[in-house]
Amino acid sequence: NRYNSDSVADIVTRTSYIFEYQELVTVEKVEPAIASSSGGAHASIYGSGFDEDKQMVVRFKSQINSELHAYANITHVATDRIDFMIPPGIYVGIGGEGLATVTVSANGQDYSSSEAIFYYIESVNVISVEPKCVPEQ
Repeated sequence: NRYNSDSVADIVTRTSYIFEYQELVTVEKVEPAIASSSGGAHASIYGSGFDEDKQMVVRFKSQINSELHAYANITHVATDRIDFMIPPGIYVGIGGEGLATVTVSANGQDYSSSEAIFYYIESVNVISVEPKCVPEQ
């Protein structure tokens, strides 16, 4: 026999690989779709293929520079909705205003091909309100 126990055929048949098929993750919308560039507000992203047993990731990616992105702090995962805290928008443009695309991943590497658009607006600080009181009607 010209093949011994270390032949290529034996090695191939003795080697096994684990491969897991994952349901396709899709994004339909994010609500609210507009918030302060300071971040920290609660929001939800709706879609399908979300799995609470996976390491779900919500990524906000700058439309000005695709190299710039931030990750949301996820608070809850359901099969069709992920609740999260909006990350600060300082990476999207001057003053933190601008558009970001929002995508989701079930493994932190492969992101949904569908996306939602999110708009950051400049943060507003209210110093005072006049008049301080108004008569009841």
